[in-house]
Amino acid sequence: MLRLRFATAAVAALATIAAFAADPADTRAQEAEETAVTPGIQARAERVFQRLDSNGDGGVSRTEAQFKRQQRFARLDRNADGALTLEEYMAPLDRRFQVVDTNGDGSITPEELAQAIANVDRAGME
Repeated sequence: MLRLRFATAAVAALATIAAFAADPADTRAQEAEETAVTPGIQARAERVFQRLDSNGDGGVSRTEAQFKRQQRFARLDRNADGALTLEEYMAPLDRRFQVVDTNGDGSITPEELAQAIANVDRAGME
């Protein structure tokens, strides 16, 4: 029984040592790969941030964010009645879906999605 406890403790100690011995750079590289943002998406996000930062101070204040939200609401509210219908709310998404669904069959294939992502990357790099 004592040998079993010792063996169990030894295995636990080795596992702990192995975990600490793991190269942190490998772990960081794997995490970065899993959450990688493509250059095109990064460029687009930076452009959006710059548009939100209307006074150019490097930050987006609550006032700036609220103003941009009000502008977006006004663009979506096609009939200007002060309320969004589901149709008005979904219209931009429907247009994007139609752009990605290049063969017009009502579904997006992995190939169509990959092409759309590549297009965003190319546009972001320009």
